[in-house]
Amino acid sequence: MRRKHCCSCGKRLSVSKFYRNKYNGDGYQSKCKECQRLYYHSHKEQRKEYQRRYQAGVRRTGEHRYKASSAVYKRPSFKKGEFSAKSIQRMTPEKMIEAINIKLAI
Repeated sequence: MRRKHCCSCGKRLSVSKFYRNKYNGDGYQSKCKECQRLYYHSHKEQRKEYQRRYQAGVRRTGEHRYKASSAVYKRPSFKKGEFSAKSIQRMTPEKMIEAINIKLAI
C-alpha cells in the first residue's frame, strides 16, 4: 500500500487518506483529508467575506458585464495589407473605435 506525507500535519498516511488531484505529480492532494477539512472550515468566514466584497464590487462597477459600443460590432472594411486579421482580433474596443475613426477621417 502506498503512503504519502501530509504537508500540514506531518503524518505519513495511506494514499486513501488523501483527496485526488490530477495536477499533482503523484495524483493526490498535499494535505490529508482531515487537514483539508480543518482548513476549509477554519477559512469559511474569510471565503464568505471575500465573496461579499467581490460581489459588492461587481454590482457597483458592473465589471461582470461587457458592454461594447455598436461601432465595435460594425467592423470596417480595411484595404488589403492595412491591418492583418490577427491585429484586428487583438484590438481592444477602444483601439478598434480609434481605427474606425482614423479610417473615416481619411
